[in-house]
Amino acid sequence: MLIYFLNINIKVYICFMKIIERDNFKIYIYVDDHYPPHCHVRWSDEVESIIALPTLDLLYGKRITKKLKSLLYEELDALIDAWDKYNTYKYKR
Repeated sequence: MLIYFLNINIKVYICFMKIIERDNFKIYIYVDDHYPPHCHVRWSDEVESIIALPTLDLLYGKRITKKLKSLLYEELDALIDAWDKYNTYKYKR
């Protein structure tokens, strides 16, 4: 993303950590992201879903499959640990 301000080019970088990658989707935790704790699922067609942690409720986007929800449940501890590592707002266990 490029922002123009007073004729100065400022590059803005959005940092994220890819946690899981499969054939048709990738799961990310963004650095310094907003409340509530969540992960981003980017599908192969570039559509995104945002999933709440730890409830795995859909917050935004394309509905997730049962297979993906099962995988998220299996990796829930790793996702929460990644959220806590990269975000100021910590998940309270």
